[in-house]
Parts: sequence; C-alpha cells; structure tokens
Amino acid sequence: SLLGNGSQVEYVDLGYNPNIENLCKRIGEEYGRELQNYSSIQEGDGRCDLLAWKKLDERCGAIVLLVQCKSGVQWKQGRAVNYELWKRLIQFSVPPLKVFAITDIIPDKRELESYTLDKGLILDRARIISLTAKIDNEEMRSLREKIDNFLGKS
Repeated sequence: SLLGNGSQVEYVDLGYNPNIENLCKRIGEEYGRELQNYSSIQEGDGRCDLLAWKKLDERCGAIVLLVQCKSGVQWKQGRAVNYELWKRLIQFSVPPLKVFAITDIIPDKRELESYTLDKGLILDRARIISLTAKIDNEEMRSLREKIDNFLGKS
C-alpha cells in the first residue's frame, strides 16, 4: 500500500501493526488496537491501496482518504475499503473519506450515484484527469518521478 501526505509518498505494509502505530503519529490520530486473525483482512491492508492525508495543523483531525484502486473491466465487482477494520486500527477524530479509484469513465449520473453509495467517492478516469490537469507542471513532474521510483522505472 502507498501512504502519502501531499509532499511524500512511500510504500508501507499496512498489515503490519507497528507501521499503523507510526502512521497514527504522523497523521495526529490515536492508535486503535492490534488485530490478529481478523477474518475480514484479505490482503493484509483492509483493501486500502492508498492512504493519503492533509494535516490542517499539528492537532488531530486530518483530512484522510482511504483509497481502493481498481483497473480493468472487473472493477464493478471490486469491494470498497474495509472501513470497519480501519476504524478499529485508527481512532479517527473525523471519519476518513472512502475513495474508489477506477480507470473507467462513468458518464451516467444515476450509475455513478449507485456505485458511490456502495464504494464511496468514485474517482473515475474523467475525475482523475480533471484533478491532475489543475496541478502545475513542477508538482506533476515530481509526482510522476515518485510514481516511477515506486514502480522501479527510474
């Protein structure tokens, strides 16, 4: 899984509890508890591929995104981030936003609303492109470089 706060991106094994404790310190939230043999942990990270946050100041209450990423044509069967697991691991002051990022485009408003109810905020290709288009060139180059480094392409 990837963790990021806007200026830093790193790979972390979210299934390993000491990393969760460290994450809590970084985002200013309290550690919940260790979970062992929790039946809903499938991939070891509660289906969270990306955890991003933005601290407003040094106090608790960061804006947190728990993101599940899906590509290909089978994304509709994909399951959202396991929020029940995450609220046990981290005592969020403010509930995080569940996000479901996909490479498809959902042009139909009713279809988008339906998937949003089940999976959280949908970041489809159209929204992702729209958001990245607003980033200035220097930030985008930096982001691409971080992604390339993570993927071992540099």
